[in-house]
Amino acid sequence: LVPPYAKVPRPFPRKTVRVSAGPPVDLDDLRDRPLTKEVLHEATDRILDAITAELAKLRGEVPPATRLDLRAGGTAQDDETEEDP
Repeated sequence: LVPPYAKVPRPFPRKTVRVSAGPPVDLDDLRDRPLTKEVLHEATDRILDAITAELAKLRGEVPPATRLDLRAGGTAQDDETEEDP
């Protein structure tokens, strides 16, 4: 028996892992501004946009027009399927 949440070695089939590092995200214009919620959101948005662009390039796909916001109660399937009330 294997304890719950134990890591079980799975040597085969081996998974292909690709790593890509994009260019640095320019946040220099935010350094001189006071540390506020808006500045942090701007920095986060820039970093997430850069990650999304790099992931789209790696996958060879076009990223969605808007980023998924789990705080708004959205799920990955919300954009694809609409349910009638």
